[in-house]
Amino acid sequence: MISLVVALVGVAGTLSATFVSQRAALKSKQLDSADRGRERAEERAEAERRLTLEEKRVVYVELNASAHQLWMVAHDCLVDRHRGLDVDVAELDSARTKFLELRARTQMILPNRALEVADEVYDGFGPAYRVAQRRWVELNENAEAFEKFHSWFDGPLREAVTLLQDVLRDDLGVVPYTGDVDNECQRLATERLAAYYQSGYVVVGAHPGDSSN
Repeated sequence: MISLVVALVGVAGTLSATFVSQRAALKSKQLDSADRGRERAEERAEAERRLTLEEKRVVYVELNASAHQLWMVAHDCLVDRHRGLDVDVAELDSARTKFLELRARTQMILPNRALEVADEVYDGFGPAYRVAQRRWVELNENAEAFEKFHSWFDGPLREAVTLLQDVLRDDLGVVPYTGDVDNECQRLATERLAAYYQSGYVVVGAHPGDSSN
């Protein structure tokens, strides 16, 4: 009888140990599965983050390139027209259209200070385009007046385009920008208005912040 009890206890112990082992193994598998699930979720999130960053990088590069291209084309038109040379108006319009399209695409993703700079560049290209195109403006061909306006084109307007490049790089984490964007934009806006209204080159014109013209 004692032998039977011992045998039964032994069987029960074996069954209990087996059950516990199976439960532990199942628990381990569940934990492993959960860990793998978390890892996959983290990998997907990281992949999505990289994709978003890459998409942002691509559109930032295009915006920066279009701003530089528009500045160069408008600058050439400005100088060539003053010299009495023919200009490629179609190229100017194409460069302007490209910039406006990219600015519209990036408005919803730009951080505030990058958007502030993009707006100043946009406002600067308004009078720059009208003068280069000689559209909706009357110009004073006096050499001194032209040089004052040209100095703004070569200086503050170009600085605004470069500042846009700097803040875009900062947002991508490429090169930190530590300057004061608010102060810079205020300065650039003041110099833009002075060039348009006080250089004497533009005799008649619409408001320089209106780039829709």
